[in-house]
Amino acid sequence: MMMIFVQDEHVALTSTPPMYLKCDLRTYNLLDLNNKFDVILIEPPLEEYQRTIGATNLDFWSWEQVRHLKKDHHS
Repeated sequence: MMMIFVQDEHVALTSTPPMYLKCDLRTYNLLDLNNKFDVILIEPPLEEYQRTIGATNLDFWSWEQVRHLKKDHHS
């Protein structure tokens, strides 16, 4: 149980608050953030998600386009 408290304290001291960035991922280079993140949540305009909200005339992305986004220095 003590280990959980130590881990929680470490996370509280070293983590940064969540941030939000709205950008065009076709032109924005994620490497320009020049930082390390535990998680980067990307919400590309996938057709299956947009149809659930009734959008019909957007520029949809394929999973292949999402896969080719440069997300780290190892891509």
